[in-house]
Amino acid sequence: MNPKSVLILIAAFILMASIAGCTSSSKLSPHVAELEITTESTGYTSYMSSAPGLDLEIVRDGTLDNATTVYEWKTDTGNFLTWNPPDFTVTKHGQDFVNDGSRVWWSYLENNPLADSPVTVAVVARDTESGRITGSGACELAYMNGLWQME
Repeated sequence: MNPKSVLILIAAFILMASIAGCTSSSKLSPHVAELEITTESTGYTSYMSSAPGLDLEIVRDGTLDNATTVYEWKTDTGNFLTWNPPDFTVTKHGQDFVNDGSRVWWSYLENNPLADSPVTVAVVARDTESGRITGSGACELAYMNGLWQME
């Protein structure tokens, strides 16, 4: 295979990985939306200065009422961070975090990432008026080739 073909294959793989997402693999009731968690990043390491962590975002299908829905994020390892305008200050939120569904970042700052790979990230959508769960999803992050990546 010539070098140009190898580069094209690598670029295609990176593109596919960057648009990949994860959802809950369990069967959900008809009243609970299946949420997809996606990332625009091809990977993250704590040595990167371009982002505080691996960006995670929920793909919503429009069935959830954004005015009354909160999103409860959970992870078994690492921390959730926010990094928002206007000053882009990084705020650490720990392993449990609630927000309005906007983008969050996941970061891992321990010494041995291979010991904890893979990491599960889960999100639950909850209606604030009824307290009812209206959506759920999860994905796994793995430490591969020196980077944390979405599986």
